[in-house]
Amino acid sequence: NASKLVIAINIADEPHCQDFAQLAKTYQQARQLFPTKRIFINLRPIPDFGNSTLTFGVGCETYEQYVDTFIEVVKPNLLSYDYYPEFGRVGDGGTARGPDLRLMYLRNLEVLRVRAVELDVPLWMYFVSGSLFAASLEWNSERGCLQTVVDYPGGSSHCCESHTDLTEAQINWQVNAAVTFGVRGLIYFTYGAISDAGSGKHPGVVTAGGKPAPHYWEAQRVNKRLANLGPTLMQLRSLATVQLLCDAEFGHTGTAKRLLGRLKGSP
Repeated sequence: NASKLVIAINIADEPHCQDFAQLAKTYQQARQLFPTKRIFINLRPIPDFGNSTLTFGVGCETYEQYVDTFIEVVKPNLLSYDYYPEFGRVGDGGTARGPDLRLMYLRNLEVLRVRAVELDVPLWMYFVSGSLFAASLEWNSERGCLQTVVDYPGGSSHCCESHTDLTEAQINWQVNAAVTFGVRGLIYFTYGAISDAGSGKHPGVVTAGGKPAPHYWEAQRVNKRLANLGPTLMQLRSLATVQLLCDAEFGHTGTAKRLLGRLKGSP
């Protein structure tokens, strides 16, 4: 039975604040239709240097208010969001080519961790598993970012995208940080190929044809390790996290050098 392979259904991605009331109705309907599945709505990430124009919609002025309003209106039994950090790059001649957003990644984790603990619900997240349109990026010195042109029906949009392809260590960093903050569900962005990047700009963990892409073997190693830790981690509840800071480990002041998580077993 194919339905046994489905463990969760995402009914909305990165909604605005004004969408919550209607989504609350859809959410409850979906839970009634699929009582044995996890139904979830994936929230927007916290704004950072790369998406400073990101807005939460009418009625929400801060990220915390956005998340709290979602919880109050929708009453979810699972929290989910996405954050795709940039790890900082150095271009030709040692010129900085992009921000290091790992500290923002950790801040976003903490905002959702606290609320998941208060609600006593699982926390899931999407993390980035490879390049995002890396083949078409060029440096925009005026805006201070890597830029790509994304074509849409009726026009095109100039977007700042700072992601280049990731190393296995960077994928592991995201996963390990998430687990330290008590995340219980990790979703690759993206596992399959992005449809508008069929030229190979971002094939995902597998290609459009379902064959292993370069990050497939890295994902296999990550999954194997998580599968071994899973039975224990799923029984633990996050109590707190501590970040030990350093001055220059990742190129600038204020990036976490060590990350500690305090968890306890279920009663």
